[in-house]
Amino acid sequence: GTAAGRHAARVDFKKKAGNEAFKATEYQQAAVAYTEALALIASAPCDCGEEAVVPPAQTAAIRCNRAACFLKLGRYAQARADALAATDLQPTYAKAHFRLALAQQAENDFGGACTSFSKALQLEPKNKEAQAGLRMAEVQAERQRRQEAS
Repeated sequence: GTAAGRHAARVDFKKKAGNEAFKATEYQQAAVAYTEALALIASAPCDCGEEAVVPPAQTAAIRCNRAACFLKLGRYAQARADALAATDLQPTYAKAHFRLALAQQAENDFGGACTSFSKALQLEPKNKEAQAGLRMAEVQAERQRRQEAS
């Protein structure tokens, strides 16, 4: 195998370890595995001219998965940063917009949450969780506006 192939395999191994830990509700352990996968990606030997060793979609998936860990751990600013990075890497990634919305909602940024839930729904119109999230965020945003007005 090539060096690039071995590197990609190591990244994949860490990502799988993160997924297993997440399924076992070991969110801290999962976040560590995803962080290690991201560190491997960042340290990739860049033979510029060749394709990226790890495609942006995979980096986006790992950031999005780590965002899910941070949401479960109540670390909302970190969840927001990861979800946002995932949407930058892959703008059509509905799950990343959804997790960004959840983080914004947790931080009382209800307007931002409405925007992000709406983006998720543009990409996945039948997503029931995003529909419910948007309705909730709209109510919260309205309540926030009334409180600020009074």
